[in-house]
Amino acid sequence: MKPVPEQRRARRYRVGMDVRFQWSHADHITTGMGRATDFSDISVRLDTDEYVPKGTEVEVRMPWPVHLQSSYPLELVIRGAVIRSGDGFSVLQIGRYEFRTCGPYSFDQATLSGGSCNIVG
Repeated sequence: MKPVPEQRRARRYRVGMDVRFQWSHADHITTGMGRATDFSDISVRLDTDEYVPKGTEVEVRMPWPVHLQSSYPLELVIRGAVIRSGDGFSVLQIGRYEFRTCGPYSFDQATLSGGSCNIVG
């Protein structure tokens, strides 16, 4: 049996980062937690307990392992549409991304009002 050639255009990087995510449907916001298992410059795969339908616009937040100026915690915020979904996973095509500061040095109003980058709570 011949090996199947890689058909992806972008190089994938394996990671194991906890994430928070949310999406809205019919005026209802669904939030969840999961794990980013790999990503590239165009997509990210999430292992989740929640089924996220294909085509759904999702926002994903993950704590970034490197701090700004070695002092200020960051999170990576990714927004995009689900392009593939199955039992326990979703693949999100990255539409936009940005790094945000967290905690008392945050410019994000949600963080300033008591939220944080902490995935657990």
